[in-house]
Amino acid sequence: MKNKKCSQCKIDKPIVFYYQSDTEDKLSNSCKECLSKRQKGYYKEKIITKPDYKTRKKVFKDLAEKWCPSHLKYLPIADFNKSPSCYSGYEVYCRVCKAVRVKEQYSYSKKKSYHYKSKFGISLEEFDVLFLQQQSKCKACKSTEHNGRNWSVDHEHIEGYADLPSNDKKKYIRGILCHPCNAGLGLFKNSIEKLESAIQYLKDYQARKST
Repeated sequence: MKNKKCSQCKIDKPIVFYYQSDTEDKLSNSCKECLSKRQKGYYKEKIITKPDYKTRKKVFKDLAEKWCPSHLKYLPIADFNKSPSCYSGYEVYCRVCKAVRVKEQYSYSKKKSYHYKSKFGISLEEFDVLFLQQQSKCKACKSTEHNGRNWSVDHEHIEGYADLPSNDKKKYIRGILCHPCNAGLGLFKNSIEKLESAIQYLKDYQARKST
């Protein structure tokens, strides 16, 4: 049995994960044990910190601890930033975890932006516009799921493409595809003849099957 590393406890475990359709391996990132702890924490917090509206401020004022989903435990309330928009009056994650999450999100966005600009000649905003023009679907199979790590920018594979200036690369973009369609085109070497031959192969089989 294969192992998987839990994103919460960071331990390699046998496959004791819940099914999750939007991940690459169709399994949740957190193991069942960590998810159970997190849910119990949320439930316990709701029991402790869900007074009626009139006594809400008074209860939150006296609140000594709060559950942090990243630490999977209760921490002193002083470790949390105040947030009027949150029900408890404090942010969901403690200050340390919030800083890490913000840094990771900024770093990921920055890397993604550089990747699109250097490889395809488009910004993240231009990517979003292209995707909206496709009604947020794969341009080939019309799927609304990318079925992989992310949506793929498909481009014409001309000689010397990698050496072109960034602004010249965008005119060779054909569309945004889901992972299976992008991988499939690559396996067929972007050959119309091979794709048409494969389609005819399937049609011939269906014809034989129906007779």
